[in-house]
Amino acid sequence: MGWRRSSYFFLSAVPPVAAIALAFFFASHEFLLAWLSGLLIVICAEGRVQVGERLSRSRTLWVHLSFAVPFFALLSILAFWASTLPIEIATAFLGVGAFVTGAMLWHRGLSARMIHFIV
Repeated sequence: MGWRRSSYFFLSAVPPVAAIALAFFFASHEFLLAWLSGLLIVICAEGRVQVGERLSRSRTLWVHLSFAVPFFALLSILAFWASTLPIEIATAFLGVGAFVTGAMLWHRGLSARMIHFIV
């Protein structure tokens, strides 16, 4: 049980740092590095699920997915194909929505897990 707990805490510590790095890379027009930071966030989120966090099917989750999936698709376009101002603006708007709802989900999941560890 110890490795699961430590893995969960590691996988919970990386996404906020990667999200901030993604924002800085996006602002400096380093879209490939921003895409890699986004991929790291996705891998850590999947790792948290694999370690044992259950995702509640809440409205916040669906709103987050409705922001995050198009954001990652547009970020992929910016990183690998074309960089135009309308795509950058749409990506930035979707990124803010994904960041806010992701932070809410991250906090909710970590709070529930901490209560579970204490009890």
